[in-house]
Amino acid sequence: MNYKQKESSRREMLGCARIAAGAKKYGKPEEARQWSDAAAKHLFRLNGMAGNW
Repeated sequence: MNYKQKESSRREMLGCARIAAGAKKYGKPEEARQWSDAAAKHLFRLNGMAGNW
């Protein structure tokens, strides 16, 4: 993965996590779970590199 792909995946992961948090806050647990799963897929795609940003 090059830098632009990592940065894009990182942004997508953070966006999914923020949407999941908002859905959880407003009482939509099913939607929150779907967005959390999407964030987890992006994190997996980064191979654990997201903690180094």
